[in-house]
Amino acid sequence: MLIDNKKKFRSQIPATMAEYLEKYIGEGEFNAVTGYFTVEFLARMYNRMNSPEQFKMIMGNLVNDESRLEDYTIDLLQGDLNVKTVLRNSADSQRAIKFLKQDKVMLKTIDKNFCHAKMYLYNDKDTRNSFYSVGSSNMTEAGMGVRESGNIELNELQQSEDNDFDKALEWFELHWEKIAKDTIRKDEKLIDFKAHVIELISQLYKKYTPEEVYHKILFELFKQDIIDFEDDTESQQNLDHLRKTKLWEILYPFQRKGALSLIKMLQRYNGAILADAVGLGKTWQALAVMKYFEMKGYQVLLLCPKKLSENWEKYRDVGDSLFKQDRLRYLVRYHTDLQYNETEEYRAQHPSEDHRTRFDSDRYKDNPLSYFQHNPKMLVVIDESHNLRNDKSSRYQFLVENILRMNEDVKVLQLSATPINNELKDIRNQFKLMVKGENDGFLDTPLAIRNLENEFRTAERAHTRWKEIEDGTLSQLVQQLPDSFTQLTDKLIVARTRKLILDYIDSDLEFPDKEKPVNVFKNPQGFGELTDFDQVLEILEKLELSAYRPADYIPQEEGKTVLEDERQRQKFLVKMMFILLIKRLESSWMSFSKTLTKILDHHTNALKKIEQFEHSGKDTEAGSNAEEMEGQDEDNEIEELTLGKKNPVKLSDIEDIELFKSHINDDILLLKALKKNIDQFEKSFSNDEIRDEKLDALREVISQKQKQANKKLVIFTTYTDTATYLFDQLKDEFDGVGLVTGSHARSNTGLSFGRFEPLLDYFAPYTKLYKERHWDELYSKEGIDGVPDYRNWKQIMKAYRPDIYQKLEEPVNILIATDCLSEGQNLQDCDCVVNYDIHWNPVRLVQRFGRIDRIGSPNDTIMGVNFWPADNYESLLDLKGRVEKRMALMILGGAEIVETSEKVEQVVKDNPLIDQQTEKMLKQLETSWDDLEDEETTFGLDDLSLEQFRQELLSVLLQNREKYDEMPNGIFSGFKIRPDLFDDPKEGMIGLLGYPKRNPNKPDHLYSELHLFYTSPNEAMVLINRQDILSFLRQHKNNERIVPSGVENGDEETLKYYSELIDIFLKAHAKKDTEDNLEDIFKGRIFDKAKAESKSEKRKEEFAEDHFIAEKFDLICWLTLTK
Repeated sequence: MLIDNKKKFRSQIPATMAEYLEKYIGEGEFNAVTGYFTVEFLARMYNRMNSPEQFKMIMGNLVNDESRLEDYTIDLLQGDLNVKTVLRNSADSQRAIKFLKQDKVMLKTIDKNFCHAKMYLYNDKDTRNSFYSVGSSNMTEAGMGVRESGNIELNELQQSEDNDFDKALEWFELHWEKIAKDTIRKDEKLIDFKAHVIELISQLYKKYTPEEVYHKILFELFKQDIIDFEDDTESQQNLDHLRKTKLWEILYPFQRKGALSLIKMLQRYNGAILADAVGLGKTWQALAVMKYFEMKGYQVLLLCPKKLSENWEKYRDVGDSLFKQDRLRYLVRYHTDLQYNETEEYRAQHPSEDHRTRFDSDRYKDNPLSYFQHNPKMLVVIDESHNLRNDKSSRYQFLVENILRMNEDVKVLQLSATPINNELKDIRNQFKLMVKGENDGFLDTPLAIRNLENEFRTAERAHTRWKEIEDGTLSQLVQQLPDSFTQLTDKLIVARTRKLILDYIDSDLEFPDKEKPVNVFKNPQGFGELTDFDQVLEILEKLELSAYRPADYIPQEEGKTVLEDERQRQKFLVKMMFILLIKRLESSWMSFSKTLTKILDHHTNALKKIEQFEHSGKDTEAGSNAEEMEGQDEDNEIEELTLGKKNPVKLSDIEDIELFKSHINDDILLLKALKKNIDQFEKSFSNDEIRDEKLDALREVISQKQKQANKKLVIFTTYTDTATYLFDQLKDEFDGVGLVTGSHARSNTGLSFGRFEPLLDYFAPYTKLYKERHWDELYSKEGIDGVPDYRNWKQIMKAYRPDIYQKLEEPVNILIATDCLSEGQNLQDCDCVVNYDIHWNPVRLVQRFGRIDRIGSPNDTIMGVNFWPADNYESLLDLKGRVEKRMALMILGGAEIVETSEKVEQVVKDNPLIDQQTEKMLKQLETSWDDLEDEETTFGLDDLSLEQFRQELLSVLLQNREKYDEMPNGIFSGFKIRPDLFDDPKEGMIGLLGYPKRNPNKPDHLYSELHLFYTSPNEAMVLINRQDILSFLRQHKNNERIVPSGVENGDEETLKYYSELIDIFLKAHAKKDTEDNLEDIFKGRIFDKAKAESKSEKRKEEFAEDHFIAEKFDLICWLTLTK
C-alpha cells in the first residue's frame, strides 16, 4: 500500500501517514526511525497516539559539527515557524515534554552518520494488527501530512503477514541495540540524549521576559551586520592593528563602538555620517576611523571650516600631540578652499585663462589640487558637513567634480550637527556626497536605491507638516516617517545622544551636573541722538544698500540668465548684510561700528566712481563684490558670495545712472546718520561719560566668578571685533585674561601666539598638560607606576619641567574666545561658559557649553550665562518678526509694497529667519542646558538612525553572546502598556516576521525580509517604522511579564485572535506595497531595476496580495500588549 499524504490509493486506507498511525496504533509497541521530529508532532502523539505501552524512537544525527548541535536541533524540533504554529508553541511544547517524560518513551540518536531511513513499525500483541512503513516521511506535521507542504512524500505500508515484517523488526532492533546511542557529546561531556531534547524543548515555552524578547528582536534585525564584519579577515587584521594604537586605548567603549560602526558603513556603502551629540568625542572617533583606512592604504583628506583647522592640525604626525606615537597621516583643507578663484560664469567667458583654485595657492604648493586626484583609494572626512548641504553651491559642486569624481575608490565620512533645522533634502545632499554627487549613486550598493529624491519626498512632506504644528512632539513626526526611509538613513548614520548612551550603552560614564542657565536680558543700547534700539532699527530698515546691487539697474533682456543669476546673488548678498548688521549690533556696539564703517566706505567709493564716470567718461566696474566684508561674517555666508571674480557690472551698462546714484546717496545719508551717532557714543564712552550696560553686566558676572574656588570662565562671542573689544576693556581690570581668535592668541600677562593651542595650556592645564600628554619617563624617574594624582603631578613638573610649572603659576582664568573654540576642544578645567551674544543657531550655543560639559570633568557642577539681545524672550521674537518682514521686502524688490500685503506675509512664512524648531530650541536654553537632542520637540539625525539599538545589542552580546546565539525562534512574552506613554493605548501585539519561511533542512537559512510590526484590532499599523516600535519596546522592556492566560494555555480562541491580528497587518502591508508599485508606474519607474533587485528572489514575480500571506512567513518572536 502506498501513502503520499495527498490522495487515497485505496478507499478504505487513510490518505496521510498521521491519519493511518492515529487510526491503527493500539496498545502494543511503537518503534520509529526518523531524521528528525518536531514539537508539534510530539504534542499530537501525546494527544492522539499515546496508547502504546512502549515507544522506541531513533533520531538521526542532526549535524556533524558539535558546535552547531544545539541551535540546529532546536530549529528542527520547531519545524514549521509559520504564524499559527508559533502561536501555539507554548501549549505544544508542554504537551511534547509530557509525552517524552513518560517512562515508556525511549529516545536514541545516531551520532556519526545522518540517518536517511524513515521507518515506523507497530508491533501489536495481536500480530494481525502489526504493520510497518518505510518511505520519505519524517515525524513532522509536514512529513506526516498534517499540514499541506510542497514536499513530495511517498511511503509504503505493509501488514505483519508480509514476509519482510520480521526483517524490518530485526533491522530496527539491530540499530537500537548496536548503533543508536542514548547519549550525545556536548562540551566534552556525555549527556543523556532524551534529557537534552527535553531541555531544548523547554526553551520553547520558557517564560521569556519582555527584555529578552526585545533583545531577541534586536539580535535578529542586526546580527547579519555583526556576522559580516566578523567574517571579514582583512578587516579584522586591520582592526587588530588599530586596537594597538594609543588612540584606541584612550577611547571610551561607546566611542569604540561608534568607530566600528562607521568603519562597517564606509566599507559597505562608501559613506557614513557621525552625528553624536556635543561632548561625546566625535573628533577622536573620526581619528580612529581615519587611522584604520590610512593603514589600509587610503590617502586621507580632512575638510573643515577654517576656524576649526587647528583642532585637526594638532593631531597630525608633524605635531607633538597625545597621539604622536600613532603617526596620524592626513592633510587638512578648509571648506573655503573648495572653489576656483573665479566664478563659473567668468571661467566660461574666459576659457583660455589658467583658472587656479584655492587648493593651488602658495600655502599648499607641496600638495596642490592634483595631489588629491587620480588616487586608487581615498578617504574624505568632512567636519561640519552640514555646511555643505546645498548641492547647488559652488563649494559642493567643486568637491564633487574636482575631488570625489576624480578618484576611483572614494569613501566619505561626514561629521555633522545632530538637530535638523532645515529640510530633509539637506541630509539627502549629504548622502549624495558619499556617492560622488549622483542621485542614483546607491544603485550598485547593497542599498540598491535608484533615486534618493524619491526616497526623501514622502518623508519631507511629513517633516514639513510637523514643523507647522505649534506643539508638535517628536513621536508625532517619527510615526509618520516611512519604514523604508528610516531603514535607509539607519544604514548611513551613527547618531547618539548622551541620555541614550547613559541609559542603554554605558551607564558608568560620569558627567558634571548642570545648573540652570543664568539669563541676562540686555536690549542693544541706543547711541548719540538715537536713544534706543528701536530708533537704530528704524534707520536700518530703510537701507537699500544699493551699491551692492548694481545689477538691478541694468535693463532686463530676454534669455539673460547670467544677469538674472547675478541679480539674485546681489539680492541675497544684501539680505545677508542686513542680517549681519543686526547680529553685530546685538553682539556689541564696537562690532556694529566696524561693519557699518566698511559698508559706508563701500558706498562712498561707489559714489566717487560714478562721479568720475560722469566727469571723465572713465568706465569702471560698479562694484558689488564687497571684498572688504571678508572676515566680518564669522559664518562665511557673505564670503561665499563675494570671493572670486564675478560677472562685472560696468557703469556704462547701467540704464539710469542718475537713479543708481540717487539711491546710493540715500543710503549714504542713512549710513552717515548711524555713523555720526555711534562715533558720538564711542567718544563719550572713551571719556567715561557713558556706560556700556551690557559690558557692565559682564563685569559683574566675572567679579562674582573670581570670588569662587574655581575662577575659570570662558566668554564666547561670534565676532572677533567683539572679542577684541572685550579683551581691551577687561585686561586692566582682572588678572589672567586671555584672548583667542581664529588667527591669534594673547593674554594680559604678556603671552602672544600665532595659534591658540599654546594659550590653552595656561587656561586648562589639568586637561591639556596633565591629561592629554605623556609623562611616563618622568614618572619612572620618580618610581611611580601608573599616573600620579594632579597634586603630585604638579610637584613632578616643578622638579623636572620648570617651563611647564611656570604655566601653572601664571594661569589664564578668564578666556575670551570666538567660535574657533566652540568645537573639538576640551576645556573642562573651567566650570562656567558665558554666551556674550546669542548665536541664532542654538546648536552653536550647545557646542560652546560642550567645551566644559565633558566626560570625567573634575567639576561636580557647571553653569552657563546667556546674554539675550532683548528685554525678554518675547521681545526677541518681535525683533525676529521685524527682520523677517524687512527681508521679505528685499526679496519682493521694493519698499513701496504695503507692508501688510499678503505677498509680504507669504514671503515671511516661506523664508523664516528662525524656523519653529529653532525657536523651540532657543526657548529651551532659557531654562535648561540638557541636551537639545533629547527633547521631544527636537528632530535630529539620531532620530533617523538605529545605531543606538545596534550598540545596545553589542553591549548585551558582550555579556552573553551564547544566550542569544542559542535562543530559539518562536518565543514570546507580553506586558501592560504604560498609560503615560499613550493617551489611548492600543492593545494588540508586536511581532517580527521573516521571509521566506525557514526550511529546517537548511541550517544556514537567511531571511531576505524582516518585518517588525505593531498591530491592533482597529489599527493595522499602530506604529509604522522600526525606530518608533523599538523605542516603544525599549520603554517597556523592564516591565513585568504579563501574558493572557489563553496564550499560556494554548486556548484556540485566544490564539485565533492573535493570528487574525497578523493577517490584519499583512493585508495592510500588501495594500501599501501595491500603492507604492502603482506610484512607481504613474511616475515612470515601472522598470525600476534597483527596486526589483532589492526584492528577494522568490517574490520578484509575485503580486503584493500573493506575497503578504501568513503561510509564507515565519513568526520569529512576538509580544502581547494589554492595557
